[in-house]
Amino acid sequence: MFITVIMATHNGGNRLTRTLDSMTALEKTDGGWQLIVVDNGSTDSSPQTLKTYKGRLPLTILENPVPGKNMSLNLALEKARGELIVFTDDDVLVPAGWLTNYCALAQKHPEHAVFGGRIIADWPSPPSRAVLEGVSLGNAFAIHHEHMPDGEVAPGKIWGPNMAVRSTVFAAGHRFNENIGPAGRNYVPGSESAFNLMLANEGYRFWFDNQNTVKHQIRDEQLTMKWLMGRAFRLGRGQVHWARMGGQTKSAKLGPYPRWYFSLLARSYLLWVWSVISLNTVLRMKSRWQIQVARGMFFEQRQLDTLPPRD
Repeated sequence: MFITVIMATHNGGNRLTRTLDSMTALEKTDGGWQLIVVDNGSTDSSPQTLKTYKGRLPLTILENPVPGKNMSLNLALEKARGELIVFTDDDVLVPAGWLTNYCALAQKHPEHAVFGGRIIADWPSPPSRAVLEGVSLGNAFAIHHEHMPDGEVAPGKIWGPNMAVRSTVFAAGHRFNENIGPAGRNYVPGSESAFNLMLANEGYRFWFDNQNTVKHQIRDEQLTMKWLMGRAFRLGRGQVHWARMGGQTKSAKLGPYPRWYFSLLARSYLLWVWSVISLNTVLRMKSRWQIQVARGMFFEQRQLDTLPPRD
């Protein structure tokens, strides 16, 4: 089975070097493999870094100067070949058996089209208890819960840093939504999540395997309050789109907003008040995270009420 690995990079820095280094130790698959990396307008040394791996990896480098991860992934798909397309990010450390494990999964579960493995954190330093318990680690850092079971899963449980898709899915014309996903500082998240939800609506099935675990390199800045609150706000924006794609649009409304938005915001503020009174830093982080998610939902719902839908 031939495999194509695809990832986009934007100013990957040392994280990109560590990712590519881990790929040089990959076990060979029976059918061979190729790596396609799209440089999405990097202004650091990433373009030069990529070139140094041309002789060490079966690497094809593409360029996309227009900001947009999904656009970059779609560009790479035009060059992809083989039976399985594996996606990852430029800040992921892969195990030696990563590709051979995906080959085995695809052969063992022919009725499934999308496969995913567990993602764990490679922390720059031990995070605070407030972060570990007060923030949704999956939504913030794409980290799976340690008790995530193997087997068939919902589409939202398989994430971009560790995902494989049968090439027949793309041969059928499916592509990533270029109106969402990372694209500069202010974007609607949900690159692979939106893609998987779309596939689920088409009847495709998903399989999760804990043994195929990768490490996600977390940056120091991602542990700051500023970054976390920005992430939560973007998450709220994304949830509006995911709800639409999942057909969850029939709730009662107050103006352009579903009424439950208001109850979520009210509960979050009440939780914040209690966290201040009780001096509970975990609850304070949790409440601030929820408030920002709710704000993002209000913001995006208003945008969609005044602009043509983008999904």
